[in-house]
Amino acid sequence: MTHSRSSLATPVSSSRIRRMRDGWKNLAKPQSNRKTARRFFSDMLWVAFPSTSDHDLCKRAAVALEVNARTVNNWLNCHNDAPGPIVLKVLLIAGAEIVFQQIEGPK
Repeated sequence: MTHSRSSLATPVSSSRIRRMRDGWKNLAKPQSNRKTARRFFSDMLWVAFPSTSDHDLCKRAAVALEVNARTVNNWLNCHNDAPGPIVLKVLLIAGAEIVFQQIEGPK
């Protein structure tokens, strides 16, 4: 049995995608700091793993990234930095999610 992608995931808001896109520009500026980078990664988690709650996002991301849900929660709340390989995985997943939403169009 197959399911359409739209029936399994909550769509990501365009404002969150826009904020993530603008975050790329801010990270390249010399005055960007750890707080900005952590906030960008938190937004990226929401784009990569669209969910209805923080708890649901933490569970889904923990399985996909092979880490503890508490670790994901710390990243989501900007308490810790994510390691490079995890950031790369989330970037790839978030990029794919944005492409799929563009293909599916507005709901």
